[in-house]
Amino acid sequence: MRIKQSPFFIRLTHWEYWSSSVLYIPIAFYFLWLSLKSRSLFFFSASNPGIDTGGLYGESKMSVLKKIPKEFIPKTILIKPQTERNLLLEKLRQAEIEFPLIAKPDVGERGFLVEKMDDIESLEKHLARFPVDFILQEYLDYEHEFNVLFYLIPGEETGTISSITIKKYMTVIGDGKSSVEELMQKDNRSILQLERFKKEKVQLMQEIPAKGATLRIEPVGNHARGTAFFDGRYLVDEQMLRTFNHIAKQIPDMFIFRFDAKCKTPQGLKTGESLKFVEVNGAGGEPTHIYETGYSLFRAWGDLLHQWSIIYKVSSINHKNGVAYMSLHEGIAKLKTYFYYKEKLSK
Repeated sequence: MRIKQSPFFIRLTHWEYWSSSVLYIPIAFYFLWLSLKSRSLFFFSASNPGIDTGGLYGESKMSVLKKIPKEFIPKTILIKPQTERNLLLEKLRQAEIEFPLIAKPDVGERGFLVEKMDDIESLEKHLARFPVDFILQEYLDYEHEFNVLFYLIPGEETGTISSITIKKYMTVIGDGKSSVEELMQKDNRSILQLERFKKEKVQLMQEIPAKGATLRIEPVGNHARGTAFFDGRYLVDEQMLRTFNHIAKQIPDMFIFRFDAKCKTPQGLKTGESLKFVEVNGAGGEPTHIYETGYSLFRAWGDLLHQWSIIYKVSSINHKNGVAYMSLHEGIAKLKTYFYYKEKLSK
């Protein structure tokens, strides 16, 4: 393998694959400045008073989904650890959720442990391995997936869409001769997922797609799982703004949203038709359009700084209106709990 095609070189020369701890170094200094201005390290908690920590870390995804108008949410249930099989199947039946389905931790980030489950055996095995609360959600085999970052300034009637990300699932195009593994080796994005696929999708690796056939090899639309992100801000128009403004106005005590959306057609993002939110994030939702391949690192830093300026502005206004910042003691306690939780899941 040539050096330039090695996973190490690809990650080194494409900042979109860098660790967030490296990417966020300049943002950390800005965060400290904003903390000094607000006299609170946890000022961001006031950005979304209706979510724990404002949605920056440790919040329950299910608690946020419950705030969203039901017509925009896929069929979803929360399962406690060690739920017995008969009860699990009964809960799925009552919710009218069939296999395949999506399983993800109720507390998590960046697609961690989000998996498509094809049967009860694989689901039970997954739940037993990670004894925490899990969300089970109907699998929406929709062609179009987006991230939409939207915010409302308290007291203003109309919000702003500051970021749209178009997601393109990881696929291979068959030549009638090469296996999926061989096709993945020829692509700079999928080659980064190759070792994971060899362990998790052994049978898929040996398939030989027909010439010209496009095969989606990753069902989860996450950048860390090989999904390509593209800047879709050019899609924003008045109709889309009205749709998201109408939705956001129905959600109490939230002002900053990152909607992880699916729809059957691109137009659904504007009209709301067939629009579903598989997840809604708060202050922790990034402007993910910055992860488009070739996007300038300095532009990305600028977009992240702008996002934090909005978080600060919204938090400050809410604080003046009587919303308390999370105390130092409470904030540190929640951080410790969150880090312990992440460590527990990574074992």
